Amino acid sequence: MLLVAQRVVSRAHRVQGINSYRYRHEATPWPADPRTMFDAPNRMLVRKSVQLRPGGNRVLSFLDVAAPEEIGTDELLCRLKEFLNEPQPLEFPVTRVFDRCAVRLGLEQGLVPTWRGECEDLARFLIIP
Repeated sequence: MLLVAQRVVSRAHRVQGINSYRYRHEATPWPADPRTMFDAPNRMLVRKSVQLRPGGNRVLSFLDVAAPEEIGTDELLCRLKEFLNEPQPLEFPVTRVFDRCAVRLGLEQGLVPTWRGECEDLARFLIIP
């Protein structure tokens, strides 16, 4: 699965929102390197939660989590905690692999000093099965 949460701002109205998506990867054995699943073409949108209609928005930050479908919620949350316990990355976006999961966080420069808080905010919007 691929879980995505994006903080976006409307270019026209300067309104912010968080859009979340959950994708399922179709008929693919889980790879040894889960980072490859971020851009895998064989994914299907399963659920979404949209605060700002997609299209024409600027992405301020994003959190992507790639994990096998059968992973439990506890394990997924544990991997996110591991990511948050790491030292501040030197540059963004940053990608880390924890066992069968990959976590990727991207931020605009102005959000870098508060990267942990931003990651926690985005994580609350992930559509976890």
